Amino acid sequence: MDQELEDLVRRSKSGEVREGEIQKIATILADGSAGRDTYKLLYVLGKCESFFHEELVASFLSYENDPMVARLALQILCSYWGLVEKYKDYLAEFLSGVHWDVMGDVRAAAITIAGDYLRSHNDADLLAQLLSIAERGTERLERRFAVEAVATALGESISEVLNTKRRSDWETWAQHVVERGRVRLQSEQRTN
Repeated sequence: MDQELEDLVRRSKSGEVREGEIQKIATILADGSAGRDTYKLLYVLGKCESFFHEELVASFLSYENDPMVARLALQILCSYWGLVEKYKDYLAEFLSGVHWDVMGDVRAAAITIAGDYLRSHNDADLLAQLLSIAERGTERLERRFAVEAVATALGESISEVLNTKRRSDWETWAQHVVERGRVRLQSEQRTN
């Protein structure tokens, strides 16, 4: 099955998976028999934009056995399919952190997704969560992700956010981003 699965993954990237194959994948995921292939099968379902299976994909948001599967489900629903509004409660929960996400993989995805969403939407609660992580995050990398997400939310280009030449003055830049984020938060809170 490994070669067949790799072929499915490859074909999903170019939209060449047949409907019958998508249904078979959905059945395997739904009955819990995917085992170690769960991640790749879920990926194929997501790349095929199989919106009919949204509920099935959403069932993996709480997949404690493998946080990377939960992370992928969040990415499919929010980033690939653009359903942040519908799954905002999950996004907020993952920003707060869940006990089974021991490596922070789901939280890292939630941080990025929230920053992307806030680029074109106002949501004081999500912004406050991002700012809290940016200011008080216990993990350096997590804090960096949060600052970059706030910068994205503020409209900075990806090239500016990822500017490697700025490494020597990153703390100054980060502080400036957080200050600008606080100004936006105050403005959003006043309008609510």
